[in-house]
Amino acid sequence: MPRWRFSPGSSPARADRPNDETTDALSATDAAPPSAPPARSPRGAQRGEAILDAARALFLEKGFAATSIDDIVARAGGSKATIYNLFGDKAGLFRALISRFTEDFLETVVFADLPETLPPREALRMVGRAAASSILSQPQTEILRLAAAEGIRFPELGRGFWAAGPVTAGAVVARYLARQHALGTLNVPDPELASDVFYSITIDRRAIRLLLAACEPPTPEEIDRFVAESTEIFLRAFAPA
Repeated sequence: MPRWRFSPGSSPARADRPNDETTDALSATDAAPPSAPPARSPRGAQRGEAILDAARALFLEKGFAATSIDDIVARAGGSKATIYNLFGDKAGLFRALISRFTEDFLETVVFADLPETLPPREALRMVGRAAASSILSQPQTEILRLAAAEGIRFPELGRGFWAAGPVTAGAVVARYLARQHALGTLNVPDPELASDVFYSITIDRRAIRLLLAACEPPTPEEIDRFVAESTEIFLRAFAPA
């Protein structure tokens, strides 16, 4: 099953309305047939990736609300039925893009679970470098920018993005910090807060600058430097008493 698979019935129809629509219902041309069966073949998976690529490009060019299913079909080829079978509707497409983004991110960061035997300096530098390299890259910044823009009008999309990416990543670091607190190697009475602090000093300010197009993505050398500095600040702040 493709990693971006979503049940057609799970996508809220209201998310597919165009900018000038004042009613709560989808237009008949963009509504997903309720009985659309899921496609599971390798060919269907390949077609799904092509549809996602087309949807991503169009969402970035025109915005989520201004992009129609017809636009996506024209760009990707195929038919509306294929989109309905694979994703349910346009909101399902957006969620599938978020799923692809977050899974790529989590795979890049190697969030399986940091072994408790890994020293904090080494563990945090490893996580920080991988997270910064992923989040602060141009492709990921574009998805972040899209999620931030569309999250205002379609809050369920923004919430889904937040839960699938930052919450998952933060929880893994928090679990590692909780184990280090129990071992006495760090003083972390609130691991979740400490995880937020780590990501804040390592990534947040730089991510905001990128979202505002106020800078270019950092080089690997720049990432190594600021992750190392951020890690030392964190370790001093949470050193054992």
